[in-house]
Amino acid sequence: MNLLGEESPGRFCRIVIGFLVAVSYPSPSVSRLFRFLLWCACTIPACAQLRWEAREMEFHPTVADTNVVGRYVFRNMGDYPVQIDSVRTSCGCTTASLPKKLYAPAESGEITVTFDIGQRLGDQHKEIMVMTNDPRESMVLLKMNIHIPEVLLFNPAFVFWNQDEAAESKMINIQIGIATNVHVIAVESNNEKLKPELMEVVPGREYQIRVKPENTSEPVMATLVLRTDFPSEKPRSYNAFAAVRGATIQPTPSR
Repeated sequence: MNLLGEESPGRFCRIVIGFLVAVSYPSPSVSRLFRFLLWCACTIPACAQLRWEAREMEFHPTVADTNVVGRYVFRNMGDYPVQIDSVRTSCGCTTASLPKKLYAPAESGEITVTFDIGQRLGDQHKEIMVMTNDPRESMVLLKMNIHIPEVLLFNPAFVFWNQDEAAESKMINIQIGIATNVHVIAVESNNEKLKPELMEVVPGREYQIRVKPENTSEPVMATLVLRTDFPSEKPRSYNAFAAVRGATIQPTPSR
C-alpha cells in the first residue's frame, strides 16, 4: 500500500525538505513549536486538489446537430474534501450542470456543459469558470472550442443604402460551404419595402439574391430568410439582412 498517496514522490521530497529545515535550527532560542510549524508548512501539498482529464476541448458538430455536449472529468487527488462553490459560463448559449458539490479524496466527478448551436456559424469559443474552496487553486477555467460548419457563405451578409441614395438593386452572393449539395428554395423578407429575388447560379452550389428598396426616402430594415432543403429530415433556414441606413436591424428568428 502507498502510504504517501497518489503524489508520493513529490510529497516525499517535501517531507525530507521539511525535516532538514526543522533540524537545521539546533539553537535553543528556536522553539520546538517553530521547528514543527516549519516542517508542517513544507509537507502541505503544493499542487491543486482537483486534477482534470482536460481543461480545454475541441468539438466538430455536423450540420444536423442542434447542440454540443462536453464532459469535463476531474478527480480529487488530495487528502481533504474539495467543494465546488459555483460553475459559471461565459454566455447564455452555454449551460453547465454538476450533480453534487462536495468531493472526498480520490473521488471523481464530472461537469456537463451544453452549447446551443442555434443560428451560430463558424468558430465559437466558450469559457466555464469553476470556483472551489481549494486554497491552491480556487478558480479553474475550462474552455470549449466549437467549430460549426458554415453551410451558406454570404458575400456580403448585409446590404444597405444611405438615405436618399438611388434605389438600385444590390446583390448578395451565396456559396455552399460544405461538400453536400444544398438547394436554396426560397427567400422571404419581413418588410415589403425591401424586396428580394432569388437566382440560381449553379444548382446546389451557388446562388444570388437581388435586393431592391421601394425607395430610400426613409430608414427601413429587413431580415431576409433563406429556406433550404438541408438537412432533409429537418431543413434549416438562414438569415441575411438589408436596410436603408438609419434603421436598426431586428433579426427574425430562423427556423
